[in-house]
This record gives sequence, C-alpha cells and structure tokens, in this order.
Amino acid sequence: MLLLIFSLGFFVVGIQATEFTSPNFKVLDPVVNDAGSAMMSSTSYRLYGVVGELSTGRSTTSSFTVNAGSLTFPAAVAAPTPAVGGTTVSTTGSAGGSVTSGPTTLNTVFSGRAYPAAAISFFKNGTLVKQVSAAADGAFSGSIEAVTSGNTYTFGLLAKDSAGRSTPLITYTLNIPLGVQQAGIENIFLPSTIELSETSVIQGAKFTARGTAFPGSTVKVEIPPVIESVSRAASTGSWSTTIDTARLNPGTYTLRAKAQINGDQSETSAPQILTITAVSTPPVVPTPPSPPISPILPTPSSIPGAPTYRRSDINFDNAVNLADISILLAFWKQTGDGIANPRVDINQDNIVDLVDFSILLFNWTG
Repeated sequence: MLLLIFSLGFFVVGIQATEFTSPNFKVLDPVVNDAGSAMMSSTSYRLYGVVGELSTGRSTTSSFTVNAGSLTFPAAVAAPTPAVGGTTVSTTGSAGGSVTSGPTTLNTVFSGRAYPAAAISFFKNGTLVKQVSAAADGAFSGSIEAVTSGNTYTFGLLAKDSAGRSTPLITYTLNIPLGVQQAGIENIFLPSTIELSETSVIQGAKFTARGTAFPGSTVKVEIPPVIESVSRAASTGSWSTTIDTARLNPGTYTLRAKAQINGDQSETSAPQILTITAVSTPPVVPTPPSPPISPILPTPSSIPGAPTYRRSDINFDNAVNLADISILLAFWKQTGDGIANPRVDINQDNIVDLVDFSILLFNWTG
C-alpha cells in the first residue's frame, strides 16, 4: 500500500479507487500498487513507488514526464487575451525547476511601431516606470519588470516626437495567470502625433495639419462628417497635409489622425480642436444727407433766359459789395461738402478762405 506523507502532518491513508485532490495535483480514479522504488517529487509533496493501471494522457514538467498516466499537474498555461487593434498578446508558462503554480515574478515585454527616435514612456498601473527610444526605422521594444503572476495590471504607453508632440496614453489591461514567467504584447502600432497650423480660421480659408507617424505609412486626417485628407509619412516619419474649409460650415470641429501600413491600422491620435468662423460682412455706412441750402440766400433761376449774375455776387443782387463780404465771412473756413452755400467758395477749392475774399474784392462794385 502506498504511503502519502504531507507537509501538514504524518499519517497513513488507504487509497481507494476514488478521486482525491490536493492544492498541487489531482488523481483521477487511480489504481496504485507498490511496484518499485522510483521517486517523483514537487515542491510540496513526494510520491514513493509507481502508479499502475494508468489511464491515457500525459502530464509534463521540465523535470519529469508521466506518460499515459492519471496524475495531472497544473502546468501554467494561459489563454491569450484578445488582441487590441492588431496587437498580439502572449504568455509563457513555467520553464525549469520544480513544478509550481504559485506566484512568479516576470517581465512584460512590449514591442511594435512608433517613429524614428520617438521617446516611448511605459506605465504600470498609472506610474511611469521606464522610457526607451525607438530605432531609426521607427520600431521599438521595452519591458516592464517586477510583475507578479496571478494579478491584473493596467499597462500604458505613449510616445513623444522630436518636436515635443505627444500621443495619447494607450492602455492595455492584462490578467496574468499564476505560474506565467513572461508575458508580452507584440505588433503595437502607436498613433501618429498631430498639430494644426491654425486653431481658428475663417470659412473658406486653408490650414495645415502635420505630425509624425511610422515611416511609409498612410496618414488620414478626418474632420467629420465631410472631410478626409490623406498624407504619406516620410522616412523620418514626418507628414503634413493642407485642408480647405470651404465645405465646412462655421462651428467647432474635432480632428483626429490614423496611420495605416500593410493592412495594419494605428490607434487614434490625440484630438485637435478647430474653430471655423463665418466670413464677416462690412457694415453698411449710411450716406449723410446733403446740407440744406440757406433759406436766406436765393438760388439763380434755371429757367432759360434768366439773368446771369457776376462772379462773387453771392446774394444775387447784381452788385459785389459789403453784403457779399458779410455772407462770405459767415461761412469762413468751412471746407469740402460741409460748405452750406457753395457760392461762397468762389475759386471752388473746397475751402472758404483768404483767396475767396481776394477774388471778391477784385470783383468789387460797391
């Protein structure tokens, strides 16, 4: 009869053909005999002897293998988290040493596309833990250490280009199973950076959107619902596109950019706000009314055959005398269209001054 010695105490149990378990292994309906002196062990139990009448199946660790046996060891196997935007989430189970399904400390590796010389910041549960630089071709890779299996973490990445423009923080939540020694996310496609040459324009004016994206990618700038402008990132990652606002109504718009290459699409860029104002119409300035003609000064008749008055005869009395001088002095220094009686501006230079007075004296009749 097989003796099981547990670390919690020493006792002898007669094993029957029924199922029994411990926190570290499970035996399904076994038939056990004392057929030899082999020994197998894990960190928390030892099994002396061998197991006969084994059912089909296989359990393995890096230290031993039981073929066609009924002992089932909880190997650390993790189902991948669904991919995020084309990324690939991977986990690797225990390697080397004794069988274990307890907590392990591991590295979490992140890799993918950014843009040349981008400064990539790594966050763990909201805390900045590492910064790396992307390669000349825009690729990046970095790991976050001191991650313990059996826990859920929120990891974050953001990139900043050489002009100081930043992407939004892209986050991934991973539930890392017990026993995993390495986890990671591959094929990350970080979003483009973006800025606008103008944040407020008049309707119909043009402005420029520019930023940095993965080299060779196609960058689409969207202004819902009617405009989509396309550019291609250069080998340095830089891109720009000019956008005409003639089709947009006055208002406030949110612009975002996405990069695409080889069927993969990046996350969305940080939003940019654009305000479009209506074309201003100049106010209508009313025409001032013409100054009234002085009621005390008669106007020569326009009837054919009417008498003709001499120059400087301001009051039409057929004489140039003190009465005309008095009228001229009443309008002294008036200018332009403001001269109430045009006849006092004898030389028609839009001002009543000494020249007009001299002409009047020249025409003096007394």
